[in-house]
Amino acid sequence: MEATWKPEQSTNLSRLLEKLQQGKSPSPRRFILQSLREKILSCLETYCDEDNQLVDKLGNIIAENGYYAYVEVFEVLTQLKLDPENAKLLWYRLLEHREHLRKRLGRDVGFRTSLCDYLCTVNKTLKNPIILESDVFENYLHSYMFDYLTGLYSRRFLETILDRELARCRRHETELSIIFFDIDNFKTVNDKYGHGVGDECLYSVANSINDSVRTEDTVVRYGGEEIVVIYPRTNKMQARNIGERIRKLVENTSFRGGENIFNITLSGGLVSYPLDGKDSAALMRKADQAMYLAKGMGKNNIFMYSNEKRRYARVNYDSNIEVKSVGFHDKSVVYCAQGRDISTGGVLFESNYFFDIGSKLQLKLPFRQSGAKVEVTGVAGVVVRNNLNMDGSYNTGISFLDVEKPAKNAINAYLETRLEQTELKMH
Repeated sequence: MEATWKPEQSTNLSRLLEKLQQGKSPSPRRFILQSLREKILSCLETYCDEDNQLVDKLGNIIAENGYYAYVEVFEVLTQLKLDPENAKLLWYRLLEHREHLRKRLGRDVGFRTSLCDYLCTVNKTLKNPIILESDVFENYLHSYMFDYLTGLYSRRFLETILDRELARCRRHETELSIIFFDIDNFKTVNDKYGHGVGDECLYSVANSINDSVRTEDTVVRYGGEEIVVIYPRTNKMQARNIGERIRKLVENTSFRGGENIFNITLSGGLVSYPLDGKDSAALMRKADQAMYLAKGMGKNNIFMYSNEKRRYARVNYDSNIEVKSVGFHDKSVVYCAQGRDISTGGVLFESNYFFDIGSKLQLKLPFRQSGAKVEVTGVAGVVVRNNLNMDGSYNTGISFLDVEKPAKNAINAYLETRLEQTELKMH
């Protein structure tokens, strides 16, 4: 007799998953299904020698958790990924097949034996099944999915997760962002304090990142000291703000190596779908490129990938700055200039003085912090452009060469404030 598909109407798991699909529940579906999987595995272990009780207990789990339990039962037992309707149909056909075998053979037939016989000889879904203990397979599956040191998802599972999330983005026309984090100077930590301390740092950073994301985000150890975070339904500016919070959190965390207390920092490359790429390979390649650009900008920052020729996101910087030449013929002359725009990589200013391309300059940059004016020194740069304006003044482009930490923090704080103001205006 053919089983009729009727979704259960009053089960906890069904209601939770329906809410998830509607965006009404904060609990991620994978955690719910993991809990269900653990119940099924426990049942298989407890009643491994009692097939009749096993069938009854699995039936109870299905009754308590709804039609997605049919799917999970067969995924645990066979690794087949069935839709709920076919999974329920297979469940009842399997019970009928087991009863049929018992009558034909005149003896009891195990539940797993019936399943294997049905899928190999009747349904013919399985061609060459491998028989092994479930705990052995679960251990293998766990090592495949998760990194042993950090507990994060492993790189081998990244493509599966990212492709799934991108498919969801295409289906619902939503955005997605990725940040490719890398711990700065991690080799120095290992060389100076030992790999044990390095592992502690990596574990701490992984936990800091994992604790800073939402339940729907995915954190992956990509390799070595590299960690990738996938942010569904998140645009580039939102992801940048999240990345900055993580960067600052790690920067302010202290570690101990023997008698020494030290800090580490993160650099990150940020890309977004569909702005920077339409598939996982393109997005990961560009995120990696952006991360290396962040390293090249002095490390400890988040770099947003851009297809534009201008490498750095610039914001208006309408301030009076002081410029001083640096070199053999330096006469300590200070020139006044009017700032035009600024980025983490350089500044553009207007002045009445012509600076040769390649000449090195020392800058004093004013900013407002907490309502007070602060003049920042310790900024050295090289002239990379010098254009003549109609009024005889020059627009001079400076690429930063050496920026002391207080100056870099002030520039980053200014950029962050202006970018957030821009984001608010856009909304």
